[in-house]
Amino acid sequence: MQSVVRKTIFALSSGAARAGVAVIRVSGPEAHASIQHLTDRKPPPPRLASLRKLYEPRIHQQQTRNLLDEALVLRFDKDHSFTGEDAAEFQVHGGNAVVRSVMHALEKVDGLRHAEPGEFTRRAFWNGRLDLTQAEGLSQLIMADTEEQRKLAVSHVGGSSSKLCMLWRSSLTSTVAKLEAYIDFSEDENIEEGVLQEVEQGIDRLVGEISEQLKASVSGERISQGLKTAITGLPDVGKSTLLNLLCDREAAIVSSGPGTTRDVLQINADIGGFPVILYDTAGIRHGDDVGEVEKEGVRRAYAAASGADLRLCVHDGTTPSVWCSDVAINVLGSGSDTKRPCTCATYQGGRTIKVVNKVDVIDSATLASWSATSHDGAIQFVSLQTNYNMDALLERVSSEVRLLCTEGLQSSGGDILVTKERHRSHLASCLEHLELAKNILDHDVVLCAQNMRYALEDIGKITGVVHFEDILDEVFSQFCIGK
Repeated sequence: MQSVVRKTIFALSSGAARAGVAVIRVSGPEAHASIQHLTDRKPPPPRLASLRKLYEPRIHQQQTRNLLDEALVLRFDKDHSFTGEDAAEFQVHGGNAVVRSVMHALEKVDGLRHAEPGEFTRRAFWNGRLDLTQAEGLSQLIMADTEEQRKLAVSHVGGSSSKLCMLWRSSLTSTVAKLEAYIDFSEDENIEEGVLQEVEQGIDRLVGEISEQLKASVSGERISQGLKTAITGLPDVGKSTLLNLLCDREAAIVSSGPGTTRDVLQINADIGGFPVILYDTAGIRHGDDVGEVEKEGVRRAYAAASGADLRLCVHDGTTPSVWCSDVAINVLGSGSDTKRPCTCATYQGGRTIKVVNKVDVIDSATLASWSATSHDGAIQFVSLQTNYNMDALLERVSSEVRLLCTEGLQSSGGDILVTKERHRSHLASCLEHLELAKNILDHDVVLCAQNMRYALEDIGKITGVVHFEDILDEVFSQFCIGK
């Protein structure tokens, strides 16, 4: 993309918290001049840190200028800067008063203004320093809370998604070029044989690769946004205690009485390096004493369980052989009470781990009765009070989280392109156009080519690059048409 001259911007890049060092970044045509305005000296050589005293900028010759700070100053020329513009950095002491004084000084320099949110990265995009997937990866890297989020973001910043899209664009461009050549020159008999077969093979290959990426999209979105995990069950079974243990802090109020949780409590956690969104839900119960507020809490519990990727359904081990799925529950729905079982039996999607709590106060006969009535395999027997068998439960949860966050990656070769709904939407549209192009290839080559162009445009929207002139270059470079 061609560089566009814009007004010079500046911002605090190191965050607003008090720290030992704060970094103030300047980008634009007046970036180098801003160094001279604040130091009364020429900018240092490119990418060479220089210790300088910073002063208020000179407004008139008789002005008494206050010393602001002593800072490391760096200059970056546009060919070697993040934004693709001339840039400068002031690494000042990180006290709030120091930062304010330097920012106020930059406000007084002609041609400078405060940067808008994300404007440095936006300029880097417009100046061709990175594409949209790299920009999104940079944002994800800054926001990453877990190791797997960091790895995924680093991969995108490094251009893994860009390279994949470039390969698809190259393949699509070549395929469209062949179609254009066939349309324009087939009647002259100067076109190579088997062109339409090559086009069909190219479409088939792209359909397969994009389909695999769409299958893997659930993994990318779960790693990027968090795996939704609902903790469900009847009242007073230890749901909130389990939440606190999973997130390793007192996030939920715990009491000995039932019904402490009336709403859905949402907590972000790191389990095995993967981001998990934990939902502590209201206890599922029925009866005449269930008021409107508690009914609403139960309704929200069902909603949380319905949208969850993983459910931890907790049971009270002191109640022999009574699964919550065997209990009829009054739930307020559609204006009237309806009978529904607990969440672990209601929803078939996702995965459910059954957890039997309070095993420290039950006898072996009761324990055996629980095992005998399990219809679907392993039960996690724990005591949330004494932490008995918690390591096994945490290992099971961690294993399920990893499985859910990585399913589909094998088919995609381990590369994750889709981390946002935007990516998935453009890929799905691309796939739709490719499949339509294949279906009409034999009887409408012109319309087929048009759908291929739409598919090419969809790929370009992912990275922010759409160049239809590439097709013309391919036409004349690959075919020997008329001499």
